[in-house]
Amino acid sequence: MARCARALVVLFVALAGCNGLLGIKEGEPLEDAALIADTGDTGAEDTNTADTADTSTADTSTADTADTSTVDTSIADTSTVDTSDAGCSELTAYPPAKGCPDFAWACWPIAPDSPGAANYTVKAICGDKVVIDKTTGLMWAQDEEPGTFNVAQAKARCAGSKRAGFSDWRLPSRIELTSLVDRSRATAPTIEVTAFPSASGGAFWSSSVYAPSTNNVWYVGFTRGYTYYTAETIAYGARCVR
Repeated sequence: MARCARALVVLFVALAGCNGLLGIKEGEPLEDAALIADTGDTGAEDTNTADTADTSTADTSTADTADTSTVDTSIADTSTVDTSDAGCSELTAYPPAKGCPDFAWACWPIAPDSPGAANYTVKAICGDKVVIDKTTGLMWAQDEEPGTFNVAQAKARCAGSKRAGFSDWRLPSRIELTSLVDRSRATAPTIEVTAFPSASGGAFWSSSVYAPSTNNVWYVGFTRGYTYYTAETIAYGARCVR
């Protein structure tokens, strides 16, 4: 019995020595080893949702469509310019004649020295008589302008004329005016009197300037059928052409 008591005392002392070696204080509970984890990284775990596919709505706007605006298919203006103030229907058969400038001798066949009545066509258009020269194609006012004028006045007079309903009358060039001379006539006026029954002799202005002296202008004398130049301020007759 005494030996058993001593054995228990020895065992108790041995156990007490073991606790001291392990660093365990008496009465201190042992920690669960499973709870002793690596505490190196104490940052919170990133719980953000992983990048998800971009579910934003794609641009469904309509692509550039073809231009459906209507193309202008209107027809170009081909209306004829009205050169008449009177609106006379007869005028449509008489387009503006093209004049022949000085020195352009091939504009028409050479006018005959004695044109004769057969060379002209007399027509009444919108109440006025005109004379059409078959050689040159020019249309002349059958009546000369009443009175006398300097060159500027003669040009203005013809430009403002509304004879036969036309508004494109003008003072003729020298070659145009000379084409009316009838050299077979020995007395004034030297012009075909059947076509121009009211014609008078005397000088009539052309629109052609005398080149060496621009203050002088050519005229045609229907007294003897000659052409010459003189100062533009002199008062002479005027016969209009188109």
